[in-house]
Amino acid sequence: RSELLLVDLAGSERAKRRGKHYEVRFTEGCHINMSLLALGRVIRQLAAGATGHRNAPEGGGGGGGGNGVSGGGGDNTANQHVPFRDSRLTRLLEPALGGSARTAVIACISPAAEMAEDSRSTLRFAERCTLVQNHAKLNHAEAGVQLKEALRRAQAEADELRRQLSALAMEGGAGGGDTAAA
Repeated sequence: RSELLLVDLAGSERAKRRGKHYEVRFTEGCHINMSLLALGRVIRQLAAGATGHRNAPEGGGGGGGGNGVSGGGGDNTANQHVPFRDSRLTRLLEPALGGSARTAVIACISPAAEMAEDSRSTLRFAERCTLVQNHAKLNHAEAGVQLKEALRRAQAEADELRRQLSALAMEGGAGGGDTAAA
């Protein structure tokens, strides 16, 4: 079984860009921002685990201070909690981010001067995404199909060997030997 997830993250929502529909869209923008922050924490934690560093590179400062996850002390990032449950977005993307998957990230930026900070932020996020290492593995359903095919071939070979044994027994029976009893 395979899945294809296409997710348009659309960037953070700023209230000042919403125009006259400010009140109507403000709550929606808050939810989008919370999901993007949760995704950023997951990516940062996965990237930190992949590189062995406590904090993944921020690419020029900024960020939310710390790695945003609760965990034990020390530098053992492999055992720290990755907060997939913090938002619906990170739950949806969990198999693609922390599982056995092939994942691609396409980052779209704007050449406009007023979008420079957003473009830098997008590029920092894309850089962190490249540090996450997934290990794609054979799907168990495919392995089951391969095992069934191998079983079918083995059964066909066993049937062929039985036919050959029967043919040899008939030839041996005509000669009067006791080899047919075996």
